[in-house]
Amino acid sequence: MGMRRLLCLFVLLLCGPALGAERVWTSGTAYSMEKGRIEVGVFGPLRVGLKDDLSLEIHPIWALLDPHVGVHKGWTQAGQWTIATRHGLNMPTPLLRFLARPGIGGALAADSVIPWIIASDHQALMSKTVGEHDVVTLWAQLSFALSIGESDYTTVHAPLAYPITTVFQRGVGLNAGVRFDGLIWKKLGYRWAIDVWSLPGADGDWALEEVLALTYIGSDRFSGHLGATLVQTAYPYGVNWHVLPAVDLNFAF
Repeated sequence: MGMRRLLCLFVLLLCGPALGAERVWTSGTAYSMEKGRIEVGVFGPLRVGLKDDLSLEIHPIWALLDPHVGVHKGWTQAGQWTIATRHGLNMPTPLLRFLARPGIGGALAADSVIPWIIASDHQALMSKTVGEHDVVTLWAQLSFALSIGESDYTTVHAPLAYPITTVFQRGVGLNAGVRFDGLIWKKLGYRWAIDVWSLPGADGDWALEEVLALTYIGSDRFSGHLGATLVQTAYPYGVNWHVLPAVDLNFAF
């Protein structure tokens, strides 16, 4: 084998598996995962491709406290934009009752009265490929919640949790955002996303979440990201800032 062939083989081994692999990792976009593909993250959900335009997702461990399921459905192509919707259904009552305790892990008062809650979220997504490797995704989501029985508990005043628990109490919430994904060099990429919540009728009626992370597209079987999530929330007592890690490792089969 000549030196030129050895060099070509080395280049293919180094960056070849990532060529086009970023299109396979579709979580958070309007693009559908292929039929039969299974993805799971260390912190992310388990996703299963039921059809080429239909996938199912669930957090296997998290579902023990918060029974839930999500469905991603691809619909059509509008010019360069791919259109899809995602629909989720969950029952957070066991989780809230678990959090209503004193000491470590308690986020609600121990005497809180938690009703049975059925919540759903419905998201419309539009994704467009820019250039060879960059993707922009726009989304808007309506969230609803129905409470059954007596209720006497506060919202959870913690980043990421406050908007969701406010929806559980108020019954409705709206959020929308934009996300950019792309490659910087070979297998190294970036992710930048902004998500804004509107919470009608709440004392703290808005929240903003921004994610900035580096991504690694090892192949169509492994990827990961590492960065930070900046959260600005209007709590009932005032506006507060938080910075949280944004990290996950994803595996596919």
